[in-house]
Amino acid sequence: MLALAIAGATLAGCASVAGPSGSPSPSTPATTAPAPTPTPTPAETVKPTATAITNGSRRSNQVAITLDADMTPYALQRVRSGQYGPQVNYAVIRFLERREVPATIFVTGMWAQQYPEALARLAANPLIELGNHTWNHDAWTSSCYDLPFVAGDRQKRSEVRRTNAILRAATGRQPTFFRFPGLCHDQRDVEIVAEENLWTVDFDLTASDAFAQDAGRAASAIESEIRPGSIVILHLNGSPNAPATAPILRQLVRTLDDRQLEPVTLSTLLRPQGK
Repeated sequence: MLALAIAGATLAGCASVAGPSGSPSPSTPATTAPAPTPTPTPAETVKPTATAITNGSRRSNQVAITLDADMTPYALQRVRSGQYGPQVNYAVIRFLERREVPATIFVTGMWAQQYPEALARLAANPLIELGNHTWNHDAWTSSCYDLPFVAGDRQKRSEVRRTNAILRAATGRQPTFFRFPGLCHDQRDVEIVAEENLWTVDFDLTASDAFAQDAGRAASAIESEIRPGSIVILHLNGSPNAPATAPILRQLVRTLDDRQLEPVTLSTLLRPQGK
């Protein structure tokens, strides 16, 4: 089971934690981040390579804010039964709109299907970039904590393609970026994603908003790790698994302003310098 430091929302492991009764939680970073792999970048090659990107250039003043919009069959069942509220944090969406903060949002197909109005609202925002987060947040490795496991290349490709289709319908464009549920993957998984014309995006922080109750302490934990080129992972679901995202994001954006770090989309962060 994934160790969890609720006070700072700093999480150990590289997967989603199981919540009550085995409910999968948002994707959460590992305590030991992989070696930085900021290159090659999407703008440098026509076809994605089988590389998991963890950060952008450390020489820039830019930081990418990313949010995962998770949805699983377990969570959907509870939404429909009234045990969970809608898994859309509209306070976060309103803040991004009001403050004109660029962000990249990784969407599961089930989430997009359940909340088409929210998807359309995000797609209409020119500062928002949408990425693929699989169809139903099943894990791609067999040891990704309590998440169900997608076995076989064919099913994995289906997870990618179904969500690509719903994002193309919403935006008119093929998504550029992909994030694995729980951030769990092996090299073959990254190769499959590249073959589907997507870049795999991981992270370079260990702190997140997942399960955080104390927004100030969680935001401070994230801020203590941010450097130029960092990729921040937050969530767009709200309660019960990410109830404090909106105040965390507000504090984080203020801190970035104070540090003269600019929030950008992944496409901007990973663009080669000078282009």
